[in-house]
Amino acid sequence: MREQNLTKGDGKNYLIVTERYFNAFKEKNLDILSGLYSNSVELTDWTGAWYGKESVLEANKQLFENEFDLNVNSSLQLENITYNQITIRFESEVIEVMDVIKFNNNFEIESIRAYKG
Repeated sequence: MREQNLTKGDGKNYLIVTERYFNAFKEKNLDILSGLYSNSVELTDWTGAWYGKESVLEANKQLFENEFDLNVNSSLQLENITYNQITIRFESEVIEVMDVIKFNNNFEIESIRAYKG
């Protein structure tokens, strides 16, 4: 993927970072994810909640111990929030998820809310 400048004037900038996030997630790349998260990032899903970069990265690391396939079905941006319909396929389960990702003014991920269903 080619690098793109992220400026407030670009209406698609949060979608660019969202794409980077999902690519890093698919690749199970904790280093890239760490660079995308703010220090105070929050992750909430149907199994729990994690607060702070290290805690969220640990949750990612635990999930990455499983084999899975992630597909982004659609993404929509409204201001500094992206809404992402995704499908995650594990060996024995397929999960439909709505990921709501909120960004700060530095284009860092501030919060991720994952809704199963």
